[in-house]
Formats: sequence, C-alpha cells, structure tokens
Amino acid sequence: MAHLGPIVWWNRRVNVTKLEMLALPACHLVAFSLAGEPPLHLSVLEVADRDWWAQQSKMEGSNPFGAKLWPAALGVAEHLSSLPADGWESVGSALDCCCGNGLVAITLAARGVPTVIASDISPLALEMTAQAAAAQHLTAVSTLRFDLGAKTALPAADLCIFADLFYEERLGRLVAQRVAEAAKRGSWVVVGSHVRSGRGAFLERLGQLLPGARQLAFRHDDEFLVRSDALKWKEKRCSILEFNTPAWAQVGGMVGGEAATN
Repeated sequence: MAHLGPIVWWNRRVNVTKLEMLALPACHLVAFSLAGEPPLHLSVLEVADRDWWAQQSKMEGSNPFGAKLWPAALGVAEHLSSLPADGWESVGSALDCCCGNGLVAITLAARGVPTVIASDISPLALEMTAQAAAAQHLTAVSTLRFDLGAKTALPAADLCIFADLFYEERLGRLVAQRVAEAAKRGSWVVVGSHVRSGRGAFLERLGQLLPGARQLAFRHDDEFLVRSDALKWKEKRCSILEFNTPAWAQVGGMVGGEAATN
C-alpha cells in the first residue's frame, strides 16, 4: 500500500462582494500544497454558506456535489503532481471530466499542460473553477458545460480524468461508458475512487465495455490515504485505475491497462 504524504490545508476568506456580483454563494479559499518538483501551492473555492447547503439538501434534483472538494480528487491531484516534471511536456491537452471545484484541472495547468478543459454539468462548479484558475493566472484552464449522459462525444484530450464520481449507481454506469470511450481512442485515462455506492456499477459496466477491465480495475489498489485536519478528514482511503499510462508516468506500480480498440 502506498501512502501519500500528508497535505497541508488552511482556509482564507475571499472577497465576498466580488463573489456576490457573480451570483455565487459565500465561499472560502482552500489552499493546499502538493508534492512534486517543484512542489505546488494552489487553491480552490468551496461554498461556505451553511444555509445554502441546507437548502440544497431539501431541493429535488439538486446537484451541489461540485461545490466542495472530494477525497479522490485530492488523491488524483497529488498522484499526478508527484510524477516526473519533464514528462508533462508530452501531454498537450487534458480533460477534467465532472471537475467539481477544479482541483485536478488547476493542478494540471500548474504542471504545464497547455490546454486543460474543466467540464461539468453544474454552472456553479464551472464558475468556481474559472475563478480559482484566473486568480492563480492559470490561463490554460477553460471550462465547458458537459453532460455525461448526453449523446455528444467526450471532448478529445491526451489525458482524461474522472475523480470521485461514484456516489450513485446510475452515475457509475455513465462514467464507465465515458472511461471506455476515452480509453478506446487511446487517451491516457485516470480514474480516482473513494469507495461509494456507484463503484460496483461502474466496474460491472466497464467490464462489459472493455473486456478484461473487470479484473484490472483497481487491482493494484495502490490505495492511498488522504488526510486533512482543516476539512476534518482523519483518513480517507482511495485508489486509482489507469488505462494507456505513458511510460514516463508508470511509477510505483501504477502501470494500468491498455484498452482494446475493437
């Protein structure tokens, strides 16, 4: 089992007046340090308005998930940040699918990926991502409203990220379809998982779409622990599945599989 080093967190208030002008709920910045050469010091926005969260919990069809950080997104960002810095020169584009508050997209832009698309169905998540990226002068990040369940093809990218998306079975199956789509066309695919109800459905559907993937999925369980005192995460266990991993990124046993294209 590979344990990532602890990640340092702290909170700082943002300019609420500016946020209100853009119709966002009251937010705070969550700043973090990620391992790698050089280390990264970045930040994302989280909704801090407790009344807003209470309202969302009562609203049918509400989708507040992108308004906060999730463990596997943090784990994927740490994993990618720690890869050899010179390898990123070969990655021309990346897609952070269902980006939430944009942690992975921001990390990839900071590592030098020249084109990073942060996609989500939530306008709130996209606005939070855009603001955080702009505040850190990460101009490589652009946002795209995209529905996993739509018939539209997944945006093309050298690297596709799907982090912490298994919070219901239907979504797990949709993610499997998009993972297979990206893997079959040759993209490097990274899936971050914090065990949730939709993970089993994801694995079952992925096994149908990619022969052999059911045995491969998370088999290396290079499980890592994510901790954060600021977010009251004593210990969150996550794991990563990869397809078409480039040679330079095959470190620590995280080799992944190759997707059949037929």
